[in-house]
Amino acid sequence: MTLDLYSQRMISENDIKTILLHLH
Repeated sequence: MTLDLYSQRMISENDIKTILLHLH
């Protein structure tokens, strides 16, 4: 259960990083 939440959080961070890279 916790792993799922952790995975979602990691994905969110990756998405944010990707967006930041695109903005740059």
